[in-house]
Amino acid sequence: MHNTGLIIAVLGVDGSGKSTVIQTMKSALDKANHNATHVLHLRPGLLPPLARLKGKAAIQEGPVLEPHGATPSGPVGSLIRLVYYTFDYILGYWLKIRPMIVTQPTIVIFDRYAYDMALDPRRFRIGLSGCVAGWFAALAPKPDLILCLYAPPEVIMARKRELPMDEIYRQVEALKAFAAQESRAVLISNSGSVDEVRTRVLQVIFDFLSRRWVGSPFASGGVIKQ
Repeated sequence: MHNTGLIIAVLGVDGSGKSTVIQTMKSALDKANHNATHVLHLRPGLLPPLARLKGKAAIQEGPVLEPHGATPSGPVGSLIRLVYYTFDYILGYWLKIRPMIVTQPTIVIFDRYAYDMALDPRRFRIGLSGCVAGWFAALAPKPDLILCLYAPPEVIMARKRELPMDEIYRQVEALKAFAAQESRAVLISNSGSVDEVRTRVLQVIFDFLSRRWVGSPFASGGVIKQ
């Protein structure tokens, strides 16, 4: 029943450096937990992609080059997408993620998470407001820690030109607002060298684990005695 593992969600606009940060995080964390670090993209993946259910054989792998290239679904189709993705988070947590983190000190890192459905609904072809998508995102199991990476919109635009400047600005501001009201979220600037950003991220993780350890029954004699 006790959760000895850790679930981390990494959020950020395209071009905020999520992939690089996750790669450097995993390298350092693998040394601390004997390679029991797993990286998942967006969802637990217990349920297959919706495109596969529609009979499409070719499923795009890797980075999305045109996140807003596809036309959003109508209201009914958007609602189906939200329900389907939410079920994947709930079932995937209890049937796939939870067994991993309770059997050993496993770290599961999500590159994006359910909150992205509210921050950038068009990426998921959701034609409903971010507020509606946020209601469904709130039903997903919460990660232990949410790392919100950001950089000045001009810096993001220089890295990737997949989104127009006004959309980048909107998403950065939405991410900051989300981090301000979500107690599990930490806003981290991705300005600086890779080593500097990795140090910031690892310090946030260390501080979180230190606080969790102090509040655990094992911290001061607790239920375990030598």
